[in-house]
Amino acid sequence: NDQIDIGAFDFVFANISANVLKLLSAHLLATLKRSGVIIASGVLDERYAEVEGAFMEAGGTVFDKEVTGDWTCFKVRQS
Repeated sequence: NDQIDIGAFDFVFANISANVLKLLSAHLLATLKRSGVIIASGVLDERYAEVEGAFMEAGGTVFDKEVTGDWTCFKVRQS
């Protein structure tokens, strides 16, 4: 979205599906300030590796993974 500034946010919260997180991973990372963090959830644990790979490919570092039942929550920052 051209209405959101690059490097605008300290935090981005995304409780959306694995497919959407994969699609938006680079854009979400771009909206973060250098010290910013994405907190992502809504990902089935069986799909976590796909989403992690998308964020890593986009230049992110994934950390603090937590699993509750089938659902995964994790954080991402710029590498």
